[in-house]
Parts: sequence; structure tokens; C-alpha cells
Amino acid sequence: MPVNKRKVAARKGANSLKAKEEKPVKAKEQEVAVPAEDAEESEDSEASEESADEESGSEEVEAKDESADESEKEEQDESSESESSERGEKRKAEDELEEAKPKKTLKIDVTAPHGSSGFTIFIGSIDFTATEAEISEVFGKCGKIAAIRLSKAAVDPTRNKGTCYIDFEDKAGHDAALKLNGTELKGRPMRVDHAEPLKKEPLSTPSNILFVANLPFQSTEEEIEGTFSQYGEVVSCTLLTFGPDRKSKGLAYVEYTDKESAAKAIKELENAHVSSRPLRIDYAGPRGSNKIQKREPKFSKGKDFKKDGNFNKKNSNFKNAKGAKKAW
Repeated sequence: MPVNKRKVAARKGANSLKAKEEKPVKAKEQEVAVPAEDAEESEDSEASEESADEESGSEEVEAKDESADESEKEEQDESSESESSERGEKRKAEDELEEAKPKKTLKIDVTAPHGSSGFTIFIGSIDFTATEAEISEVFGKCGKIAAIRLSKAAVDPTRNKGTCYIDFEDKAGHDAALKLNGTELKGRPMRVDHAEPLKKEPLSTPSNILFVANLPFQSTEEEIEGTFSQYGEVVSCTLLTFGPDRKSKGLAYVEYTDKESAAKAIKELENAHVSSRPLRIDYAGPRGSNKIQKREPKFSKGKDFKKDGNFNKKNSNFKNAKGAKKAW
């Protein structure tokens, strides 16, 4: 069969045109596909960038919050430190003010013990309302008085206990005063006699604790501690009391940090008087010890006394004015 060359050529031309037309379409499709992929990639990158920005922003916010918390904490610490330092300074100032404040002390009068000069007289049976000025006026005519010690009543310091010691500067005044024995003062005759020097009792074994006796009943622990703290550091001061009202017994214990301070206090207050009452100071034993010794009775034991020192009323020969035994 003969080939039609014209038809073949026409068919080839149509195929070539179709191929040419398909190529731009595919290229356009590829171009469209590529931008879409690029857009997706760009969207992903933008999203990642946004998330990174958000993360960095959140990190910056957190860092700022942390720095703010730290600064606030530092400010609080600084404020608390400043407050504590202010409180410490205030407390220190109060302590210094308390230390600078004068302590209450006993009114100490240090005089020579009665009879030490050899020109001392003892006066008894004095009217309880008599004063030192009134007694001095009577006995001052005898000679120059060196010291006068009128015993004061414990309950009422305005009243005396009826006894007094007067030290004269010479023998002439002493002898002239003895001649006033029986002289009345406020309607009451006085008893005047020579006063022998007091015997100095030996001290106990040295320790850092002192026993103080014959204190005025109005004395307080604060006054006692203030007085004895002048000779060393006082650890404690205890005033002995009795009864529900805690009335003073006139006795106290003073504890120092060392024995040297206690010895100094005894030396300085050896002849101390408070309200005309001579202080008696001695070393005390350690805490919990009992230094009180049993004293012998001042009376002589006879047949009318039992072994325990009590008076035997049953066997007593004491009789009343009618000759019969007194009924007990």
C-alpha cells in the first residue's frame, strides 16, 4: 500500500506542536508546585522563627522575673540586716545607759569598832524616842566626841533600841562621861559604863561566797548587790526572807566570781555600819553546805534542867511568896 507522505508529515507536525504545548504546561505546573513548597517551607521557617522569638521572649521574661525576685530578696535581706543592726545598736545603747545609771547602794558608814580607842563608853536604858543629837548634847559637855553609834529599831528606824556607844578623843572626856551614870534623859535614867573592845572573831575558810548579817530589814537585794559589786564581779545576791510577805531576816549571801574579790570586800567593809548597825561579814561554805554550828546554852545546867536544856518544871524548887511551889 503506498504511503502518503503528506499525511505522515502532517501527523509529525501535529505531534510536535502538541509536545511543545505540553512542555510549558508542565513547566508552569512545576513552577506552581515549587512556590507552594517554598511557601510551605517559608511558613515553617517563619513559624520556627516565631516560636524561637517566643521562647527567647519567655526566657527574657523569666530572666527578668528571676532578677526582680533576686533584687527583691536582696532588698529584704538588706532591710532585715539593717533592722537587726538597728535593734542591736538600740539594745547596746540601752545596756550602756543602764550601766551608766548609778546603782543603788547601802548607806555605809565606816568607823572604828567601839572600844578600839580605849575611850569608849556604853549607854543603856535610853528612852526609845531619843535621838543622836539629844544624846550628843548631854555627853558633848564631857569632852570632844569622835563617834556616836545609836542602835536603831529594825521595824521603825525613827526609834532606837535603847543602847548607844560613844567614842571620846581623850581619857578626860571618857572619865567625865562615866560620872553621868544614872542621869535622866526624857525622864528615864541612863546606865553608863566603860566599853571593852570587841574581840575579833576569826574568819572561816576563804571562799568566793560571803555571808552578811545584821543588815537593816529595809535593805533590798539591789542595794546589797550594788554595794558589794564595788569590790568585784557579783554572780548572785540572795536576801533571806520569811513568811508569805517575804520579810527580810537581815541576812544575805553574796557570791563573787573569785575569792580575791570576796577578800577585798571583807577588808573594805570590816568596820562598816548601816543605819548604825555594824555589819557582820564572813566567808560562807560552798552551795548546799551547812556551816551553822551548835552553840552551847548560855545558862549553866543544874539539877532543874533536863539534858536537852529545857527547864524541868516538875522537879523545880522554885517557890512563890507563900512558900508553896509555883503552879505552872
